[in-house]
Amino acid sequence: MLGFSKGPTQAGALACTPHDDIAYKGSRLNVGKILAHVGLIPAAPPDRLKQQVDRLIADNNGRFHFASLIRCTVERHDRKAGTWKGSGGGMLDKFIASPFGKSVASNCTTAFLRDLPQETRLIVMFGLGTGMNYVASAYALLRHARPGAWKMINAVAYTDGRITVVHVEHFAAQGALIPNWLGERDHPRSRLGLLSKAAVQASGVGNFSGGMGMADQPVLAGKHFQAILASAPLNQATFLCQGSSSMLFEHGTRLYRLTLEGCGHNFLARQWAQGNRNVVEVIHDYGAVGPSDASFRGSENEFYWLAEVERLISVDEASEPLLASLLSGLLDDNDDLPANAVLAEQCLALAGEHPALAGVLITLARAAEFAQRHECDVDAKLDNLMRRPATGELVWTDPLGGCFYAP
Repeated sequence: MLGFSKGPTQAGALACTPHDDIAYKGSRLNVGKILAHVGLIPAAPPDRLKQQVDRLIADNNGRFHFASLIRCTVERHDRKAGTWKGSGGGMLDKFIASPFGKSVASNCTTAFLRDLPQETRLIVMFGLGTGMNYVASAYALLRHARPGAWKMINAVAYTDGRITVVHVEHFAAQGALIPNWLGERDHPRSRLGLLSKAAVQASGVGNFSGGMGMADQPVLAGKHFQAILASAPLNQATFLCQGSSSMLFEHGTRLYRLTLEGCGHNFLARQWAQGNRNVVEVIHDYGAVGPSDASFRGSENEFYWLAEVERLISVDEASEPLLASLLSGLLDDNDDLPANAVLAEQCLALAGEHPALAGVLITLARAAEFAQRHECDVDAKLDNLMRRPATGELVWTDPLGGCFYAP
């Protein structure tokens, strides 16, 4: 379990406070909530959660080790405020922006994280950062400290094949950040909490999974689904995470998406084949791989659809405020989109006004035209967009809803 650094307050407390009482002082309940959410400790009432964390920190021979990415106390000078700061948003990436800060962070990470015990399989790192900047900065430090076959698992986790690093919400995050991440409220940040949970479960370390695992309630189920899991390529793959009507599986570096939404699957496959860079790359389209297990009227013409797709990283309103505003502006007072023909016109007009976002908006217009032809629904939420890590391009991953698809 890694924080960023030993803060100034904690460093001063070492002179008069027992060491086991210092870490996460005043925030241990939040630490317990976060660990329970990702399945590393059992869920429990608040007083028992705090007691669990107290015992874990005091246990020198337990499964958990608590430390910080940078072992010393560090501060950076905030020129605008004219003060020195040891915490706050953007601390890591702003600290290592200076040559001295980069040297400290690199040396400390190399000294303490390069040669980990063989038993160490999971690093949980407190902090996501605005626009996921903490994740990106820590990923760069670890790749430098531990050269190897590093890859992103999802927007909050990465691995070199030996250890898995999973970022979670910071235990001292202010306001609604922790409740939103925990899923206590309907908020886009809840998705990040689910991604953290899925990555911990995929590491094989957690024993107390409370959500998104195959042992719970997968969104897809039935005899045809089981037959697909038993067949190539998914018979070699492991479950990663799931959405409302699709599931992601991985095998090595490969990522597979199994969905019931035929319209969205075929729209994305066609757009990629036609050279549209603003949709997820469909590396291999397996097409319809089995009939749907749904039993309601009309579902006899629906199928499971499978594709190998690229790995992407998430975006949110903080990282894409203009796009979030434009998409929100398409909705009426009832949060409904206009008719598909009108939506397509509006998106094309916005593309002309905002050239930097033209590809995303033109693709949404094409989705509206596709929806008009195939009688499906456009889902124009920011949650359905992600970023291509290598190029920074924004891509649609799930812009259409509707299971029935007829060519």
